[in-house]
Amino acid sequence: TVEADPAPEKWAARPPTYLRLNRFARSFQNVSDSYGTPHYEHANPAYTYLSTFPFLFAVMFGDLGHGVWLTIISLLLVCFEKRLAATRGGLGDILGMLFAGRYLLLTMSLFSCITGLIYNDTFGLAFPWFGTSYTWGTVTKSKQTADFSGVPVPFGMDYTWRMADNSMVFTNSFKMKTSIVLGVAHMLIGLVLEVFNFVHDRNWLDLICFAVPELVIMVSLFGYLIFCIFLKWFTDWTGRTHEAPSLTSMLINMFLSPGQIDHPLYGDAEGALQGQIQVIIRRHRRYWPCHAALPQTSHHLRPREARTEGGRHS
Repeated sequence: TVEADPAPEKWAARPPTYLRLNRFARSFQNVSDSYGTPHYEHANPAYTYLSTFPFLFAVMFGDLGHGVWLTIISLLLVCFEKRLAATRGGLGDILGMLFAGRYLLLTMSLFSCITGLIYNDTFGLAFPWFGTSYTWGTVTKSKQTADFSGVPVPFGMDYTWRMADNSMVFTNSFKMKTSIVLGVAHMLIGLVLEVFNFVHDRNWLDLICFAVPELVIMVSLFGYLIFCIFLKWFTDWTGRTHEAPSLTSMLINMFLSPGQIDHPLYGDAEGALQGQIQVIIRRHRRYWPCHAALPQTSHHLRPREARTEGGRHS
């Protein structure tokens, strides 16, 4: 006979956590469990996925037409969930997977409709849902100019941008910068939860040597990048002596050529102030030697092998 051990030694100091989940939150918990499960009495990151994960998906899948169709499909799965649950074994692999994540699919489709309106993208086409801020000018050779009226549309992109020569460059740049802002915010939420977990466990060594340096590096480096993104967005570059700087080149030059500014984003015309700030940001990591000296381990996630089979534990 084999006797089961109800309390293994490795769980003596930290028992498993039972997660109380409803039908809506279970789909998001599965996403969190794919990376690891939280320790007992630690913050559950799955609740932050309720808005951040669908919105990050919608940044990539921003189309009003496809979002509406996806919403209809997910609503059918939700409305007929009792009938489908009774015959779940006969749904097949693909439909069964969609049924298991029906609430996750519903939120992703709704957010895709919102981003589709922001991008003014409906089945790949742009429509004047909120009018336009441009008036067509004279035709010169094979091109026609459009003059800005001074009042932007109340929501989303102006559909006239789809007819511009640099339409693809403009829209892709906007989507990339938006994904960076949301992605950094998503990572910052995880670091803040890690700080709360260390404070709860009174693990001051890991708090000082791991969480604080990671938070400082993340805020100073990527926070500075987000600051530059919004500054570039809200700056009127009309009539400037130089073109708008490339943020990708600026970030690369921070490490390869510290202090070298080809096209200043702020400060004086020579870029001296911007160069000094970027040099300070680049060198701040040397003040956290304890972060590099200690071994890199996971503190807030339990390996998947640590789960039990008697219920939903983590």
